[in-house]
Amino acid sequence: MKKFIAVLAFFTVTLLSTDAAFAQEARQNFQAIAKHKTHEITKQFKVDGKSQRVIYNAYMLRERKLAAMLRNNPNTAADTKAIDTELYSKLKTVLTEEQIKKLKQMDIEKPKTKK
Repeated sequence: MKKFIAVLAFFTVTLLSTDAAFAQEARQNFQAIAKHKTHEITKQFKVDGKSQRVIYNAYMLRERKLAAMLRNNPNTAADTKAIDTELYSKLKTVLTEEQIKKLKQMDIEKPKTKK
């Protein structure tokens, strides 16, 4: 009986740690996307460090919201426009209107691919 409880406890701990590993991997994907977009914008528009932080945080929030939306309802494309509108409103605090227009054009020109 003790062995059975020990084995059961082992499998429970293993399953819990697996969920944590997947969550960590998803968080790293969000960070990679946010870092990449921040780097692109920094390179294109030459923004300062404080602005980079705002841009990074805006893209992290966007990626989290997109992931949550896709988890709940994978067929919802209209909600992505609302998320993107929120993203651009946050970016307007650090970028000019002209830079926002260029950024939107860059996003349209590049096909969005999932990895």
